[in-house]
Amino acid sequence: MGLLAFLLQPRVRIERPRDEDSAPLSLGDTERAAWLGGVGPSGVYLWVVGGTLLLLLGTAVMVLLQDGVGGLVLLILFVVMTSLLATCSWFRVRIDDTGIEARSTLGWPRFHVPAADIERVAVAQISPFSEFGGWGLRWVPGGFGLVMRTGEGIVVTRKGGRSFTVTIDDAETGAALLAAAADRTDA
Repeated sequence: MGLLAFLLQPRVRIERPRDEDSAPLSLGDTERAAWLGGVGPSGVYLWVVGGTLLLLLGTAVMVLLQDGVGGLVLLILFVVMTSLLATCSWFRVRIDDTGIEARSTLGWPRFHVPAADIERVAVAQISPFSEFGGWGLRWVPGGFGLVMRTGEGIVVTRKGGRSFTVTIDDAETGAALLAAAADRTDA
């Protein structure tokens, strides 16, 4: 019954109000600039996920003492979940004349939006749960978000209409430089 209700529901696209485009950073013809920032989870996220992982580890050890196979499965699950947390929670963001790149501290995954593919850049207040359904790497209709916390973020709209959102401190400076890079490719 639940599957039928899911299949019959109308497609709804939730859009936030359009924010003002970021003003491009003024750079001379021969000047180059780069902006670097870090994205990481909030303290609440770390407590929730860390507590869950510790609970899983404790359960795995207890089950391992009773049933070797079941405990081994839980230990493998613990290793996989810890690896995913380490891989997908901390990112370095670089904005320069090539566009915006967000790369995990381990090098993968990596997300890149070329400056030539950028239609508009804006700074917005991001609410992870109401706009993306939670924290983390989030796919939503019409876009993708690297959303690790509530607060300011850079919203990049690609020429095809899809968006890339990243929550990060000092988003205004990063967005201004990214807007300048996009303007240079259009000129």
